[in-house]
Parts: sequence; C-alpha cells; structure tokens
Amino acid sequence: MNPIDTRSFRSVPAYSGAASISGNSGARRATVSSGDDPQRLDDVCKEMESLFLQQLLKEMRNTVPESGFSETGSGRKMFTEMMDEAMSKKLAEKGIGLADVLERQLRMNV
Repeated sequence: MNPIDTRSFRSVPAYSGAASISGNSGARRATVSSGDDPQRLDDVCKEMESLFLQQLLKEMRNTVPESGFSETGSGRKMFTEMMDEAMSKKLAEKGIGLADVLERQLRMNV
C-alpha cells in the first residue's frame, strides 16, 4: 500500500495545538489540543469517521431513485437524516479503519 502524500494537505495548518471537526448543522463539534490525553484524540478521530460514514450513506441514498411508494415530505427527509446519523455512529463503533489512519497521521504531526 502506498503511503499518503501529505504535501497536498499542507494548505491546512498542521496539528499544532488545535483541530476541530463539526457536522453540517454544527451540532456535533469536537476539539482537541496538543495537551489533551490520547483518548480524546481517539474519540475525535472516531467522530470524524462517523461523520464520513454519515455523508457516505447520504450520498449513497441520493443515487437510489424515488419509487413513489411512500411520501416524500420533510418528515421523511428528517427521519432518513436521523437514521443515517444513528447508523453511521453504529458503523463507526466497529470502524472501517479511517479513525486509526487519522489518529496515526495526527500523532506524526504533533
């Protein structure tokens, strides 16, 4: 497996004190500073993996055409967003490996 070329990511400041992630609504927000314990960085990386999975589920759902079988109102949209969020958190518990890669990369830059 080829290592990731991090030179393309240098436009964003390296992990030099604080990193943050947030969801689309800003409701889920996690920050880490370099003085925090390793468990905190692990938690933030898992949260990032969960956000990635949520976005992935949303985009996958957008590829499926509407069948017309059920209503397509704002209530359904809210339900599917909440379901995607819950499913992404459940998937992130086991993980797909993204959190581990992020954590390893951030620790190299500390």
